Amino acid sequence: MNNLYPVKLKQYYENIDCSFLTQLIKKYSVVAEVIVKTKQRFFPVRLEKKVVYPVGEFTTFLCTPELKFALNRNLLKEIKKIACYEQAVIFNDYVDFFYNKKIEADKIGNSADSLFYKYMLNTLTGKFGQKGGEWIKVGENPPDLIYVINEIDSKTGERYQLRSLHGLVQKRVKEGEAFHSFVPITAHITSYSRVKMLNLIEKAGWENVYYVDTDSLFTNMKGYDRL
Repeated sequence: MNNLYPVKLKQYYENIDCSFLTQLIKKYSVVAEVIVKTKQRFFPVRLEKKVVYPVGEFTTFLCTPELKFALNRNLLKEIKKIACYEQAVIFNDYVDFFYNKKIEADKIGNSADSLFYKYMLNTLTGKFGQKGGEWIKVGENPPDLIYVINEIDSKTGERYQLRSLHGLVQKRVKEGEAFHSFVPITAHITSYSRVKMLNLIEKAGWENVYYVDTDSLFTNMKGYDRL
């Protein structure tokens, strides 16, 4: 989280070539809608509410780290739209503060504070990509009945929350981005992570990697020895 992340929209372009993009990413952080053509599972795309890593030719959205990765391997077939952002180091003080606090808590055996500081570090990224929403009234209950439950609509598969509070039954309805969100920040952080994992996978050898999680690889001994 100590890299450069976008903080303000600077320019917006459509239908540019790779040489122009190469110049832009030297100065700005970039989010782009692109068409890629790849024989390896390098890039994510959202399909039917799931993230998959296909091969072949497809449209997806990539941020600066993955755009550099694609440019270096000549995998960009078309650049449809891009947004350029000014960038700065914005998390150093935050990370240093809570990381040092966590170390202090660990040294004195304060597991409660240590867990709190860990959550403050781990959840910062998600706050910038958080979805918005509101509670709408769907019924009534006795005032003393209080609960929050997770529901799944058996017909549509929709997941939602219900709560009973002050005599009201309310449903949580999602509505786009949260007020203080800024998705390019979260998108760049996760993009940096994916590229780092890709580099490790290639170092271990694709044939030696059994499973990939957010920040870990499961490999055979041959892959482990290469890392």
